Order: sequence, then structure tokens, then C-alpha cells
Amino acid sequence: MISKKKIATMAKLAIYDKHFGVIDRKTSEYFRYDYIYRRNTTARIFVACGLVILFLFYMGYKIFVEQINLMEIDLKVFAYKIIFFGIAVLIFYTGVSYIQALHHYNNSQKRLRKYYITVHSLDKPKEKRKRGSQDGSNFTNERSHH
Repeated sequence: MISKKKIATMAKLAIYDKHFGVIDRKTSEYFRYDYIYRRNTTARIFVACGLVILFLFYMGYKIFVEQINLMEIDLKVFAYKIIFFGIAVLIFYTGVSYIQALHHYNNSQKRLRKYYITVHSLDKPKEKRKRGSQDGSNFTNERSHH
């Protein structure tokens, strides 16, 4: 006969499968640093696209609002500023992405490990301990008089 505790445990496992199971299994398909590299590459691509869009808006502002002639801009100084800013932003977001991906991967592995331990504990029948077991531990409510 199945106990209420096993039913509750199976319900918790089903909830985990519904909410985190698919995501955690996809995450566990990769080694840690492969997963982080993949997430960082995606973050770098999006940051680079954001920088290009930001640059276009900045140039549009300079041309249409401030009405600066493109020939008046010192391109060498302007290029150094843009490159320095872009590299600084990429380094910052790479660090943030690394920490976030590492945290996500570690949490995923912890949840999966806990899930599999719980599944295996359901498969094993409980061993009943005898009074005064062989390893010297006494799990009864009696005091041991040594």
C-alpha cells in the first residue's frame, strides 16, 4: 500500500517537473563552462546590437537636434571614445552575464540533484531498525546505560 508521505513526495516531484524540470534538464546537457560560454556569447551579441542602436541614436541627435555638420566632428577622438565606451560596456555585461549564468547553472544542478535523490528514495524500501542495532546506535526512546 502506498503511504500518504509517498503520495505527497510524488506530487512535489510532479510540481518540480512542471516548473523547473524541462529547463534544468536542458541546462544539464552542457558542461558548466560550455553553458556559461554560450550564455556570454548571446549576451555579447545583444550588447553589441544595443551599442550600435545607441550609436545611431546619438548620431541622429547630433545631426538633427544639435545640427552639427559631420565634417566638423574630429573622427579620431570620436572613434576612440566610442571604442572605449563599447569595450567598457562589453566587459561589464560579460561579467554580469558570467555571474548570472554561473548562478543559474549551479541552482539548476542543485535542484536536479535533489530531484534524483528524492526519486531514488522512493524506489528504496524503508529498512526497519531493530532495537539496539549493530552499529551501536539506539533509535528507541530508551536511555542507554553505558
